[in-house]
Amino acid sequence: MYFADLSPCSYNIPAPKGLGVGWLDMAHDFARGEVPAVFIERLSELCKRPVVQHRGFHVCNLCEFMCDPTYERRKEIGALSSSVIRVIGRSGTVYYSPAMIHHYVAIHGYRPPDDFISAVIESD
Repeated sequence: MYFADLSPCSYNIPAPKGLGVGWLDMAHDFARGEVPAVFIERLSELCKRPVVQHRGFHVCNLCEFMCDPTYERRKEIGALSSSVIRVIGRSGTVYYSPAMIHHYVAIHGYRPPDDFISAVIESD
């Protein structure tokens, strides 16, 4: 499922509606770059507490599982997910991301929008 960053997220999410961040797909370019270490730590914690849990799972299509395409290996490196996280920024902006966003940041160098990074760092 692909949504351009900061576009309305309509993927089976609860109210309140919000903006999508990190809904990546290999068919679309995405921002890359450094992020603060505290952002990665906070994002990891948020991904452990999703607001939506779907049946089945989505596999990262950015990875090339040439040597080990097994479910266990994909799970080990965070390359599959079935959940969505919600982050609310200081201004009240609501963001929804697949929990696989942590994998995208840590493994593929994805750099989310600055407002989202700030919202994650400032989240409780």
